[in-house]
Amino acid sequence: MQSAVVDNLPLSKLPHDRRTFDEFTPFWEAYNDEAESYDKELIKEWASDLDALLIFAGLFAGVNTAFIIESHKNLSEDSGDINSLVLKNILH
Repeated sequence: MQSAVVDNLPLSKLPHDRRTFDEFTPFWEAYNDEAESYDKELIKEWASDLDALLIFAGLFAGVNTAFIIESHKNLSEDSGDINSLVLKNILH
């Protein structure tokens, strides 16, 4: 009966040497428990890192906006461009 069930499973679900699944159950239960605790810890670390990055990005954008607004007032045309345009109009 069990070999009929195993024969009908997709290959990705089968162990490589086709032993019965009952032989692998303790291993996979232990593996899943360990993997779950590792993944939860990793997600906590990523969440705290992401929070710090988002705060930094927000502060960086705010500071840059303030500097851009203030420096925008000091922008003026390049006098060399104006001189080039006048000379070009005189020569043509």
